[in-house]
Amino acid sequence: MSKIRIAFIFDMDGVIINSIPWHRRAWREFFIEHAKNFKGTMRGAKFSRDYFDNHINGKRGTEIMHSLFGASVMKKQTKRWDDEREAWYRKTFAPYIKPLPGLKKLLDEAHKAGIPMALATSAPPENVPFVLGKTKLQKYFSYIIDASGIKRGKPHPDMFLKAARTLKIPPEQCVVFEDAILGVAAGVNAKMPVVAVTNTYPKKLLPGAKLYIKDFSGLTLKKLLLHLSRPNPKK
Repeated sequence: MSKIRIAFIFDMDGVIINSIPWHRRAWREFFIEHAKNFKGTMRGAKFSRDYFDNHINGKRGTEIMHSLFGASVMKKQTKRWDDEREAWYRKTFAPYIKPLPGLKKLLDEAHKAGIPMALATSAPPENVPFVLGKTKLQKYFSYIIDASGIKRGKPHPDMFLKAARTLKIPPEQCVVFEDAILGVAAGVNAKMPVVAVTNTYPKKLLPGAKLYIKDFSGLTLKKLLLHLSRPNPKK
């Protein structure tokens, strides 16, 4: 098993933890407070679940802020607002945070098998130690890839391709675990096999994945590798 030339790349929000409902609430509160200041390409935008799904979830904070406030608002100001929103999210979510069912068992198996694993997330750097510390999953991830130095966010493949280079594994041998519409698209665009976690969005909104799971319950490493070895179904 240790000779398997494969790597696992995990998104964080919605995959490691079921945090999306809390992020959605944080963004709703943000819109209520700051919508009057929107001047960017999304001027006049109203918060809705559809807006969150297609314009926010999976994107980098800098991209979102630029689209909402435009280039005229100082970066320092938008960062302060973004930091306040993320702090609100961490405070409200902290009592409820836990790994998705079955995840730790799969991580244990992969770790013992010598499969390198990375965390690739568009979340701000402060959220990574918060999540990994609360869930006690730090030891499983050899590398953390965040939005730093990434020119194009999801659905572009840049973040996952950077993770593959860091892991020193060809992209087609890197398995991406994603839940977001833009994230699954990024994995597909990177030409990587994608395991779509459907606790956030239904299968029909996540086309192109190799495997669909609700969570990690019952998903052993053996079962996962068997699924990944099967040819893609004909369209």
